[in-house]
Parts: sequence; C-alpha cells; structure tokens
Amino acid sequence: MLNLKIVLALNYMLKSINKLVVLKTIAMPQHLNPSGTIFGGWLISKMDLAGGISAWDATNGKIRTVSCDNIMFHKSVQVADIVSYYTNILRINNSSITIKVDTEVYRMNSNKTFKALDGYFTYVAIDENNNPRKIIKETPYEVSEKNFEKNLRRNIKL
Repeated sequence: MLNLKIVLALNYMLKSINKLVVLKTIAMPQHLNPSGTIFGGWLISKMDLAGGISAWDATNGKIRTVSCDNIMFHKSVQVADIVSYYTNILRINNSSITIKVDTEVYRMNSNKTFKALDGYFTYVAIDENNNPRKIIKETPYEVSEKNFEKNLRRNIKL
C-alpha cells in the first residue's frame, strides 16, 4: 500500500510532466512602463519566444506564431525580478501546435516566487517557402498521461 505522500507526488508528476522551463531573464529598468512596473508587452514577447522555442523543438523546424489567447496578468513584475517562462505542449495537430506559457517571478527582496501571467500560444510549422507543413517529428514532450499512469500502475500496485 502506498502512502499519501507518494500518491500526491505521483499526481503532481502526472500534472506537470510536460512542463519545461525554457527561458529565464531579469527585469531591468529599461523595461519599465510609465506606472513603474514592467511593461506587459515585453513580458508577452518573452512568452512568445519561450513558446516558440518549444514549438520549434517539438516540430523539428521553422514555425510562426498565429495566435496568442487568454493572456492573464495575475501580479505585476518589478525591476530586478527574475522571470522564468515555463511551457506545456497542450495539443499537436497536423501543422499547428498549441502551447501554454506560464510566467513565474522570483522576487529577490522578499525571497518569494509567484505566478505573474500565463497565456496560450498557437504556432504553425512552416516549410522553406513559409507555407504550412505537416508536423512529423515524434516528440518526447508528447507523453500520454493515461499511458504514463498505466505503466506506473503496472510497476507499482496502486
């Protein structure tokens, strides 16, 4: 019989198995908006960059951004905050890929980490003529939670 801590750890693994830290940066004074916090456009551009890196890797080639949706600003970012961008591949279609990008901030002066914003980015894989192409690469990010759980159950009696 597994104890509760192991079950909770396995549950956490299943939920975060596709989440990768792709990019880290530090917010600088030149990124300030007139209100004294970091400009949202700068943060969104970094989110697009992080999502694009994951999309490029998962599709094995050139991509272009086709949409960014439901970008939610949860907390403001300040100068000297360390900003981390995590990606989670949600869906891979014939020529498009949808990625959730979570932005977390480590605030050095308070030694706290929190979620600052998140959003969904869709990219299309393109060929050398910038036309959509079929995504053919099998990616290590495509881990089925059902298969993972089934293999886990096989190896550990739940």
